[in-house]
Amino acid sequence: MKDNEKFHALERLNSKFEMKLDDSYVKSSIMSILSKLSRNHRHKVHLHFKTFPNADVARQNKPTKYNLSQENWEELCDLFSDPKYQRRCETNARVRRNVKLTPNQGSRAFVASRYAMRNDDQEPNRMDFVKATHHSNDKGWTTSEAQTAYEKMVELQSTPVEEGAEPKTIDDIVDEVLGTRSGYIPGLGYGPKPDKKKSSANTIDLEKRLKNKEEELNVYKSNFETIQTQMEAMRSALLAVEIQVPSLQFSAPNDTTTSSSPESEPTQGLD
Repeated sequence: MKDNEKFHALERLNSKFEMKLDDSYVKSSIMSILSKLSRNHRHKVHLHFKTFPNADVARQNKPTKYNLSQENWEELCDLFSDPKYQRRCETNARVRRNVKLTPNQGSRAFVASRYAMRNDDQEPNRMDFVKATHHSNDKGWTTSEAQTAYEKMVELQSTPVEEGAEPKTIDDIVDEVLGTRSGYIPGLGYGPKPDKKKSSANTIDLEKRLKNKEEELNVYKSNFETIQTQMEAMRSALLAVEIQVPSLQFSAPNDTTTSSSPESEPTQGLD
């Protein structure tokens, strides 16, 4: 998709929908979707091109259903016959063959598929959507990896929740099995704008635990200082009435060693 074509496509979209094109994330997501649509369109045109024995014959047979001018068609014929483009197509084909979770929706966007699967205006949850887009009653699962992933989700959903633990939501389960990606929801497509200020769940949990430990340590220190002050006061009171007591030797609360001195010997009695 050429730059001028992207610009005109954005203008047309902006005239029909309210979009925050000044937001770099929104704009980059839209551009990515447009690029994907352009690739899908080019792929269909390429299939038409490959029905002819060579580029010269293809140039004389412009497709009628893809809204192409003769100039556009000839430019595409030049592209399709370029050895560099052909090598790139071969590489992309190998990559697609290695995709583990292949949906059965073709070029249809996940958002459109999810909308079409509504039941009483309620869209399917992510687990149901994964199954619907990777399994059919006629053909079964698209790949064995897709079947394994879904069965893992079902297993996690049926696992008993430990006492005191929060049950996992369907989103949690799907994220655990399919993984996560910033700005992209596996099985759904582009998601909400990533919040850079928001820590990950693990980081938040660690910070919370660290804070609790620090508060617990502060309580121990406070209690230790209180006891130390009280014992010093008692020692001073005993010395005031001429009762000899050893000097107090304290170790820090986190120190496992004990201090010793001649004065720490037990009191022998009154003078």
